[in-house]
Amino acid sequence: MLHPNRVLRQDRGEFAAGQTTGGCSDWIYGDHWFGPTRLSLLDLTNKRVINTIEVRGMYEGARDKEHGFPIPFQVPDGSYYVPHPNENKEGLPKVLNLRDLTGQGVAGQFVLFEYEACAISLTTVLGYSRKSDRAVQYGVEMLTENRKPVVVSWVEQVFGEKPIRPGHWDFTWEPGHGAEGSVHEKVSFDPAKQVFVRR
Repeated sequence: MLHPNRVLRQDRGEFAAGQTTGGCSDWIYGDHWFGPTRLSLLDLTNKRVINTIEVRGMYEGARDKEHGFPIPFQVPDGSYYVPHPNENKEGLPKVLNLRDLTGQGVAGQFVLFEYEACAISLTTVLGYSRKSDRAVQYGVEMLTENRKPVVVSWVEQVFGEKPIRPGHWDFTWEPGHGAEGSVHEKVSFDPAKQVFVRR
């Protein structure tokens, strides 16, 4: 992160079963650093940086000069994996929780979260691309209302859920907040396109 600001929760609240007496965003961000965020892939043998990408939130434009992303350093165990939670079920998260999320046999990807609404988070997958041998933020191909495909970087809920197998998600969730019914998510990684496809 470049010149990050340290942001502490005003009301730490009590966290239990996904609920907090603090703000809903505290469940995702907790106490965090906020500033321009980068992800770099390093070649340790030759001691060089292979490539670096910017991490931008869903609502930040690519041309926005003033931007930042929250990276938690004390957060409830939930969205981010906290290996050693304290008595309040929170602690230092393992942000680079590397797993095989593409199903290509390399445990080199991780998930970042962005608050959207209470109990709803936006999710994105970043990490190592075996095909390009670079650090990437993976896209998700989905259909618009006009049935035209579009590739986005952030999607609601998907990557916060456990895949049925590496590279494949199939689950149902209820958005609430006045929306009726449930949403059935079926997402799989397309190795030829190097994107996730949401059906």
